Amino acid sequence: MLKLANGTRGSFIQTGFHGNLGYLGLAVAFYFLGDSGLAIAGIIAAFIMLFQNILAVATLGLFGAGADSGLTAGYFARKVLLNPVIMGAGAGIAFSLSGATMPGVVSRTLYIVADMALPLALLVIGASLNFSLLFSSTGLILLAGASKLLLMPAVGWFLHSRLGLAPSFLAPLIILLASPTATVTYVMSREMKGDPAFAAAAVSLITLISALTYVFWLSILS
Repeated sequence: MLKLANGTRGSFIQTGFHGNLGYLGLAVAFYFLGDSGLAIAGIIAAFIMLFQNILAVATLGLFGAGADSGLTAGYFARKVLLNPVIMGAGAGIAFSLSGATMPGVVSRTLYIVADMALPLALLVIGASLNFSLLFSSTGLILLAGASKLLLMPAVGWFLHSRLGLAPSFLAPLIILLASPTATVTYVMSREMKGDPAFAAAAVSLITLISALTYVFWLSILS
């Protein structure tokens, strides 16, 4: 309906569902719900992270600038399996199941690298931000933001009630679904021929707006 070109279409769809769970969703869950809520949110987040990364690869494969070449099964599997988020989650699960312990120096090094991840991603996004595009695409970004910040939590609330899930799952679920667009959408847009300039603008604006929408959702959940 919007008649978007491939590339922009892929990034528009991705920014409308790919949430920043690790840095914002889980943090809000912890400060609003405490340790017990964070534990439930962590379980839910594991499934959402896996699903949304698979969907992101499929979206950019089908609607990216290189979509005309077709989305083959091998290409799709390779992009999913080599996705850094999925690889990291898989490595973490395997390490946990092995029962091994992390040497102190390795653990401290990984913590330092982890602490650098979000600031570096934000610096790259900020450096890539095109303000003329931000102003010219505000309507499109707000539409993607409405999908991410309002529609997804509302659908999640509806499905929670229809499926009869435990009440303790509601707040963590809504908090995660209401998280703003993930910074990795910019990286994936660059890698898979989306529209990285649009993705950078969308991440910035939708993250700012999420401060207001989180107040709305948390006031309802209180």
